[in-house]
Amino acid sequence: MRGLLSLTEDGAACLQMSHWPLLFDLASPIPSSVDESWVEISVGSENVALHPYQT
Repeated sequence: MRGLLSLTEDGAACLQMSHWPLLFDLASPIPSSVDESWVEISVGSENVALHPYQT
């Protein structure tokens, strides 16, 4: 997955992929130096869980 990574005030992370934001539940904090950076994230499928979310 590639996109623009943004950090929220409460320590969460959001990856903006085109029009779709992906919210991340983090095991450890991400350094503030990567806020608003373009990133690529690779995760094994056995480590991914999806949860429904309605806006």
